[in-house]
Amino acid sequence: MASFHIFFSISFLILFFLCHIATSRNFCQTSSCGDNNFIPIKFPFQLNTTQTKGCGYPGFNLSCNTKSQTILTLPYSGDFIVREIDYFSQSLVITDPDHCLPERYLKNFTLLDSPFQILSTGNNFTFYNCSSNVTLLGFGLFGPIDCVKNSENYSVWMSPSFHDGDMVPASCSVLLNNTMLPLLAPWVELVWSQPNCEVCGGDCVLASDSDLKVGCYNYNVQSRSGGSSSGTVAGDNIYGFDCPNPKKSLSDAFAPAIASNIPWAVIMGNHDDESSLSREDVMKYTATLKNTLSKFNPENADYIEGFGNYNLEVGGAEGSKFENKSVLNLYFLDSGNYADCCADRDFPSPGLSEVHRIVYGYNWVKNSQQFWLLQTSKRLQQEYMADAEALKLRVAAPALAFLHIPPPEFNSSMLSKKVGVQQEGVSGPSVNSGLFTSLAGAKDVKALIVGHDHINDYCAELFGLQLCYGGGFGYHAYGLAGWARRARVVVVNLDKTENGWGPVQSIKTRKRLDDANFTAIDDQLLWDLEYA
Repeated sequence: MASFHIFFSISFLILFFLCHIATSRNFCQTSSCGDNNFIPIKFPFQLNTTQTKGCGYPGFNLSCNTKSQTILTLPYSGDFIVREIDYFSQSLVITDPDHCLPERYLKNFTLLDSPFQILSTGNNFTFYNCSSNVTLLGFGLFGPIDCVKNSENYSVWMSPSFHDGDMVPASCSVLLNNTMLPLLAPWVELVWSQPNCEVCGGDCVLASDSDLKVGCYNYNVQSRSGGSSSGTVAGDNIYGFDCPNPKKSLSDAFAPAIASNIPWAVIMGNHDDESSLSREDVMKYTATLKNTLSKFNPENADYIEGFGNYNLEVGGAEGSKFENKSVLNLYFLDSGNYADCCADRDFPSPGLSEVHRIVYGYNWVKNSQQFWLLQTSKRLQQEYMADAEALKLRVAAPALAFLHIPPPEFNSSMLSKKVGVQQEGVSGPSVNSGLFTSLAGAKDVKALIVGHDHINDYCAELFGLQLCYGGGFGYHAYGLAGWARRARVVVVNLDKTENGWGPVQSIKTRKRLDDANFTAIDDQLLWDLEYA
């Protein structure tokens, strides 16, 4: 079966620089020290022994020790073992070769003259040298730290600096006072801000030999199966409050999609219009960007609320009987930002209806939008089934719908066949506008895919309609420690018969994790023509 891939994600990437596209530079080979964990070493890092000059950025030199471990040498703090490098989040984890980070802290651990910063800190800590004969329980001290020994009769303890020092026994003397240190752990997580390769998905190179400007690889993304590909970003494309120049931020956020040279579409979330651009202007500008299929609003709608309501028609295989038919329909809806009264709870606008005066929280898809969707769905189904007998069609072409804020049904107790996880509450509107009923009533919509809740990634069925989260993809907004960022992939397969390519046979989905192998998880069938 032929297939094309559609990629969906919740995007929160806020990128404030314009990424140059590196086209004239030879790629440097990824290297490693050959250790069991296989830590890939690529730009901005450079392995001193195997990679040529220009493959790394100043300050990012790594080396290998005799145990084939990856070593980072800090200018004033010495050698550390690198346990992990995450190029997407621009972070790395280091640990002490002798398994005694407290001793390194006592020796004036510093990141001075390095490009790194500590990702997170706990408290300011104070180290004490205490007599081994003194009982220290109940004094708020951690220890003894066995790997640090001053003498046979003394041991080293530590305590958060906010602890009352007057309570520490007189037999304890201060070794290191009020020093900001990472959380108590056998490792330290560092991050870097420059060079910033996030807009390139973590993969970039030096754009030229003359300066330190970086550029993305010259993407040329193609479907693995030879079919066509497209991408959808399910809202919160920028975090408006942090964007003094929202047009530039939008351009930077969509730069990887533009560079990929595949069609892409977008809907707005609740944060996109929190800067100097109105919601209307955000969508108008986005619709002008290269390769986008995004539209401001349907041209044939007399009245419709919101901005970025539109549909896309996916044609059948070239040369087939379905070439001039839309075999898959995509509906995009603007779920808005916040309930109309929320901008000023104490003084709602006089023109608002009474229901708006008492409803707060997130917005919802309005009746005018649902009416447009139902009318569009009816028209497309009629056009598709016009010569149903000749084409031996039993059902109309399937459709997928997209919006940002999930409707209340995502929290229904009647959900079944759930694949994936729910790790936070469903942050939907307090008003049930009847959207689910409209989608189910349209009969062609097989799945609704949303964003908004960053650490939910499940798909579940409710009365025959699949309700799916896109999966948390961007790194600017909140996530969950140890839970990889991810994007949902939807694969649409066409039927192949002795008479050539036919209609859509099946719609499947999985998620791709942002790890070293882009691991695929949770394969799931959303719809199959055989069971329709």
